[in-house]
Amino acid sequence: MAGLTRTLLVFMVSVALWPNPASAQPPQHDPTDAALVISEFVASNNRSLRDSDGDYPDWIEIQNTSADMVDLDGWSLTDNMDNLRKWEFPAVELAPGRFLVVFASGKDRREPQAELHTNFALAAGGESLALVAPDGTLAHAYIDYPPQFADISYGLSVGSVSGQTETVLVPQEAQARAWVPADGSLGTEWMLASFDDSEWLTGTTGVGYDYPGYVGLDVSFTRGVATTVYIRIPFHVADPAQADRLILYMRYEDGFVAYLNGSEVARANAPDGPDVPWNASATAIREDSDAVDFEEFDISAFKNRLVAGDNLLAIHGLNADLVSSDLLALPELTAIHIERIDLEGVAEGYLLQPTPGAANQAAMAQIGPAIRDVTENPPAPADDEDLVITARVYQTQAPVLGMQLAWVVGFDSDSRFMTSDTVTMVDDGTGDDAVAGDGLYTATIPSQSYEPGDMVRWCVSAVDTRGQLSRAPLYPHPTDSPKYYGTVVQDPQINTALPVLYWFVENVSASETRSGARCSVYYLGQFYDNVGIHIRGGSTSGAPKKHFKFQFNHGAKFEYRQDAPRVNEFNLNSTYSDKAYLRQNLAFESYDWCGCPGSESFPVCAQRNGQFYGVQIFIKEPEEELLEREGLDPDGALYKMYDTFNASGSAEKKTRRWEGQQDLSNFRRAINNASGAARHNNIFDYVNLPLTLNYLVATVLCHQNDHPHKNHYLYCDSNGSGQWCFLPWDHDLTWGSNWTGSSYHDYIYADDDQVPGKPSDVKPSHPFVGKEDCKEWNFHWNRLIDALLNDTIVREMYLRRLRTIMDEFLKPPGTPYDELFIENRIDALVAAMTSDVARDYAKWANPWTWGGEGGYSRNQSFAYAINVIKDDYLAVRRTHLFVTHNVDRVASYPIAGSYSAAIPNAQPDNATILVAECEFNPASGNQDEEYIVLVNPNSYAVDISGWQLEGGIEHTFLPGTVIVSGGAIYVSPNVRAFLNRPTGPSRGKGLFVQGNYRGHLSSRGETINLLDRYGRMVDTLTTAQSSNSSATTTGSTRPMTLSIKDATNPELGSWSALVAWHPRAEAGQVRANNHSPLRKTD
Repeated sequence: MAGLTRTLLVFMVSVALWPNPASAQPPQHDPTDAALVISEFVASNNRSLRDSDGDYPDWIEIQNTSADMVDLDGWSLTDNMDNLRKWEFPAVELAPGRFLVVFASGKDRREPQAELHTNFALAAGGESLALVAPDGTLAHAYIDYPPQFADISYGLSVGSVSGQTETVLVPQEAQARAWVPADGSLGTEWMLASFDDSEWLTGTTGVGYDYPGYVGLDVSFTRGVATTVYIRIPFHVADPAQADRLILYMRYEDGFVAYLNGSEVARANAPDGPDVPWNASATAIREDSDAVDFEEFDISAFKNRLVAGDNLLAIHGLNADLVSSDLLALPELTAIHIERIDLEGVAEGYLLQPTPGAANQAAMAQIGPAIRDVTENPPAPADDEDLVITARVYQTQAPVLGMQLAWVVGFDSDSRFMTSDTVTMVDDGTGDDAVAGDGLYTATIPSQSYEPGDMVRWCVSAVDTRGQLSRAPLYPHPTDSPKYYGTVVQDPQINTALPVLYWFVENVSASETRSGARCSVYYLGQFYDNVGIHIRGGSTSGAPKKHFKFQFNHGAKFEYRQDAPRVNEFNLNSTYSDKAYLRQNLAFESYDWCGCPGSESFPVCAQRNGQFYGVQIFIKEPEEELLEREGLDPDGALYKMYDTFNASGSAEKKTRRWEGQQDLSNFRRAINNASGAARHNNIFDYVNLPLTLNYLVATVLCHQNDHPHKNHYLYCDSNGSGQWCFLPWDHDLTWGSNWTGSSYHDYIYADDDQVPGKPSDVKPSHPFVGKEDCKEWNFHWNRLIDALLNDTIVREMYLRRLRTIMDEFLKPPGTPYDELFIENRIDALVAAMTSDVARDYAKWANPWTWGGEGGYSRNQSFAYAINVIKDDYLAVRRTHLFVTHNVDRVASYPIAGSYSAAIPNAQPDNATILVAECEFNPASGNQDEEYIVLVNPNSYAVDISGWQLEGGIEHTFLPGTVIVSGGAIYVSPNVRAFLNRPTGPSRGKGLFVQGNYRGHLSSRGETINLLDRYGRMVDTLTTAQSSNSSATTTGSTRPMTLSIKDATNPELGSWSALVAWHPRAEAGQVRANNHSPLRKTD
């Protein structure tokens, strides 16, 4: 084949064919004789195979190598040699020569006709995996298999390969032509090699704009004009038969469709349907950081489209909208020819490509010694302390000839197998080697090699008598695996109360671009090598002090706190636009105070290349780990929003990408396309109101004024209630700092319900900010927020929750300073940050070169800026919310062009809520459809956050749970089951429901207690024993008479179909009493 050809020697592997010295193992069959074998497994599954839940768990493939049908009943899989029956197969038959895939997910599913899942997951770092026969012998096992890597499978093959030849058919910077269609007259002819493109624009790939270093054919003239660009890239193929595999690598933003000689072969973020319109737009926004990373598309199924001679790769590039700031389409097309050699017997090793459920490709033949237990993350050495490195090595196919340690300090030497700074490792008891002949090899990195603050990295290599070489770490992926182990030398000059985060990057200038670079990170005694780094941010990205994003390798996630799940990436934000240095992390804290799920954030002392970089703000990126930490289902849908909840808006789906965005579209329609009672009912069915109220309240508390149109996430509990809530993001404009056309100014907003020179509907400081009549400074509002706060019931809930948070955290005017929660939290942060802020100011300001508006000093000290937050934001905000917007001062509200929010007075400490009804025997027989009803008999809304139900069941009410005056809440063991009840209370009726409580109600009678947040008894309901076996529905109801306010807008009519509760009088349900049931009174 013509093109750029490179022959790749397969990377050296360490296989698990050595004896395990730790313990004796049960007898194991030779895999060449076994009826069943573990033919292949993946212990780090990123995208190789998806299960029916849409997850990517580890997986194991079993093959029947015999000529007979095998019943797997009695067989088992295990990753624990002391527990051979850890997971047993159900009665499943496996035909001769056939394969069975079992997901090693921990989900423990054993239905014979369904997908199988073990009760354990595989360790990517290496462990044992065994298939156990019914008699307890090991049918096949991998004892201490070597480290595994993302989407690389490990297993057995009769044949093996020494290498593979890659031919780059379409390289980067290939000759290309581009055209922006004005109509659909070109049809599909432009996708063919024979099409005349002589009048098209010429250049080289990539095609796009505002991606420096990636664009060779600039089409920036399309900005504001078109969202489509056609691209033609001709290439030549000498022998198509040499293409065993065909891989398309794409750097793109926002979407594309690729065609090979007129046939579609790949697409991403493109509209559905075979014929993509000439004026189509991308269906989602793709972040810059993702756009510059190649995404791999295996198009081997279309390799027969190649012809000998001239071929054409056509790309339909797609932008998300006309005002997009950038565009990119940069392909690379590679053909792979696999060169096979035959081996005797079975070869074990890494496989060229995962083939779940099918015959394996050949394993890799060049197998060097197996390297294990290399010193990793040793205690940071002092500058006069040697680093002692140890490792074990095992023979695989030939005796071990020797071992070497190679190290590098900083970036002085940097080759794959280094020839300098290398020393032989010994196991002879000399030097630092403790015991001769124990299999633990030792070498020393002398302290004379490094100085305080230096990064020291090392790798270990071993060679056998056949010249086969192995390396640890393996480093199979240049952009998704560590190249070295490492540490950082102690630096006594660093004296800080903040956590210290080190990063080392050779190409500093590249790391300060959106395309980024690779770096090393050291934090909490752990070293992470070959990590991705690039800048982030919009309006602040041009500042001298940058926002950075760090992206970690699969299998090497970052630990930011010992008791928190490790994460794939995090942001390290600049403080350059905040002279007080703490607005971002304090805002994230405020959402947490209010009970809104969100990112953890805290200030760090950042060191780059051994030198102080500055005070930066660590921010956890919203992803599955965050959801899990916050008690949300990590399998739920998570969207990063780029719109105001309008029907045609843009959003990026972060999870569950396989299912598209229909769930979000349904949610948008349920709110935007409904009105009146229908919209009210949809709000209660679709929205997790407690968590959403917490978000809205926290937004008002910290004056987040840059969120209606972006800077927030939406999360759906997809597998549970199906309800949605907000998650916060991006908090540099908070605590009085507000967008005024720029982030760099000193204006403070705290009580600005009107802005001079702006229309009256611009109300950045109003408690209803986000509504259509309470827009931000830059005119943004959000349709979901508007719908929520226009609903009278939701608004009453919101105002009560707002007042609770005001009383608990903001505190009323006149509160003694030592009782002011936020001020005291600020003081604690200031105490920890002061010395580092002084160094940051000296480096990045000294003096400040922006600001000075509003009568404030431009060159503010740290103490000055902190006092501005305390005196000119918090004190003013306190009066604005507690006094100006108080319900008792509506008539005297002083701001012309605006109106009072009528925030209620403090909730009485002895507020009463009644346990009014329970249904313990649903007509369907499904106990998950049972419920308990609480009713608020007061003339004011009651916040029951943290209250508890106990007795036959247990439930703690979510922060943000508010029952309006005369309203009620249904409490359920399963919200989804409740909403789908076939009769009685269910979805579509505007019912406020919360779950999921633990346990179920008993038909034998029991007592249910309601306790307030302090553990005081509020109410009790003792249920009657059911004696009527013929009753279709059984429960207990408390008799009472209440004055019920209308549940919805007055024009919606009778409350009985919409209010959260009214009693039922079905057989066996109502307790005998002399009182009237609950009724609406005039």
